[in-house]
Amino acid sequence: MIVGLILACVANFSWAYLKNDTIQSRKTFVTMVKQWERETVDPYMVARTYVFDAETSTPYRPNTAGGHENSMFAWRLNQTRFFSVVSSYVPDNDPIEGCENYRRDDINWEGPHCGWINKRNLVCHLFMLTEQGQIAGIGRIEIGRDKKLIQGKPFCYDIKAMTAPKEIEDSMLITLSYIDSAAQADPRSEPDELPMTVLMRFKQDTDGKLIITQDEQCLSNPNRIASIADARKVLKARGCR
Repeated sequence: MIVGLILACVANFSWAYLKNDTIQSRKTFVTMVKQWERETVDPYMVARTYVFDAETSTPYRPNTAGGHENSMFAWRLNQTRFFSVVSSYVPDNDPIEGCENYRRDDINWEGPHCGWINKRNLVCHLFMLTEQGQIAGIGRIEIGRDKKLIQGKPFCYDIKAMTAPKEIEDSMLITLSYIDSAAQADPRSEPDELPMTVLMRFKQDTDGKLIITQDEQCLSNPNRIASIADARKVLKARGCR
């Protein structure tokens, strides 16, 4: 998977200066963040993953998707350092049309592959961690469903690039890709990836917790913006600040 050149070991929010002299190496840094992800982020996601067929003798909890290395960076806000990682899980079950009455035990079902579609609806979440590896804030990354592009639901697939745009204070641009949850997994070929870029805005409350929200006014949802550079052009054209 091609990673945008905007990626770096260290990044900074526009309202604060980030020093990069405390990171020894990219390899060491990623190893540290992955350990925190296993200890803190994974249990959080597992506890909130939707359990399908919970009322039956064979409940199913979809696997979570480990953090994308392309999303592991150090940031500084108000002299406090944070570390980012984007991980994904299935947080809920919102059936698409035609799947409202689907039951796994219905042997006469003739509708869409509802079980497959819903259980692969992985939703990316931006986790910001403290220097102690605790969760300081979480931002759910919403990907709208364009029926002209996908039959199922958006499956957040990869992170391509992240940066803090100087022209938009207290924010982060994330370019990602997603696939169709209705597409059958084929080990012989890579799935068709669809691009999108989101704008996440940050606020910090009095106890230091981060409040992270997605701005769908400045960057519509869904969109086909495939790079940070193109997203910046859209933000400038729309006069977003």
